[in-house]
Amino acid sequence: MLHGVFGHRNFRNEIVWAYRTGGASKRHWPRKHDIPLFYIKSGLYKHHPIQERIFYHKPFFSEQVDEQGRYFADV
Repeated sequence: MLHGVFGHRNFRNEIVWAYRTGGASKRHWPRKHDIPLFYIKSGLYKHHPIQERIFYHKPFFSEQVDEQGRYFADV
């Protein structure tokens, strides 16, 4: 339906968001997920990614250390 509204060329991406709560069936995959779709209305758009600083107890993704000696990564 969104391809009909925005056109297939304006589809940019999708995210599969799975939930880990609740029980899982032994007969089939759990049916607990959402799929947000990202469309644009025209080619004139700006993407502003959100960055968050994650702290670790030891080096993990990188060896970045802040002024307080904590390991971190900006994701």
